[in-house]
Amino acid sequence: MSTLINYYKIHGYCLGTSHIPEEKYRRRLGTLLGRTRWIRGYTVGEYKAHRTAKSMGYKVAVGAWLGSDLSHNELELAGLTNEAKAGFVDMAIVGSETLFRKELRDAQLAQYILQFKKSMPNIPVAVCDIADALLVSPFALASATLIGANIYPYWDGVSIDRSIAFLDKKYRELKRLAGKEVFISETGWPSGGNTIRKAVASPENALRYFKEFIKWATENNVRYFYFAPFDESWKKEFEHEQGGHWGRWYEDGTEKPWVNWK
Repeated sequence: MSTLINYYKIHGYCLGTSHIPEEKYRRRLGTLLGRTRWIRGYTVGEYKAHRTAKSMGYKVAVGAWLGSDLSHNELELAGLTNEAKAGFVDMAIVGSETLFRKELRDAQLAQYILQFKKSMPNIPVAVCDIADALLVSPFALASATLIGANIYPYWDGVSIDRSIAFLDKKYRELKRLAGKEVFISETGWPSGGNTIRKAVASPENALRYFKEFIKWATENNVRYFYFAPFDESWKKEFEHEQGGHWGRWYEDGTEKPWVNWK
């Protein structure tokens, strides 16, 4: 029996606030209405974008952006806790690729997670990082309610033909080790940019990866946040040319003409 796949409406999108003014963020949320149920953010931020998302009917995963600055970490965690107490957080995310960047050790990150859980025991709290970093971080895995895995076959140089098998293997390794729900907190494929070993960035591969990933997630009942709804040119400075080509829409909000999403 085949599974009916709705490529139009997906579980969630990653939508950060960096370099995005409040009004532009609001317009982007409007574009996504009816196309997704969840929005994932990375920090409470100055204009508390998750509150706008909640008011528009989305469920929100709100993050505390942690790094090596311990005083800033306390401010981030306090902001997340306050928003949770005010009823604006459906899922809390404590740390985003913090382990991958080696800005905190496993045990340090676990303490921040436990600190939040003590204040807000009824809010599910996740740690989100690349799968390989999580696989060697037993304290973070034990402390979080659920585990968010960032898995990008493209960045690992995997061919499009092997991409879903690669993701599936990483996911299952992490799920066996964690012994709790693992969701995909980030994944995607760029429509332009450099070739990384066997991974070719192209419109055709971006569309193929999207469809094959959604099919995999649907058939395996895995929650996910797709990266990303919109191109973001500022990321080219940090991720080379491909950094600006992860979106379903161009940066100006125009849908990419080659995309046959339905």
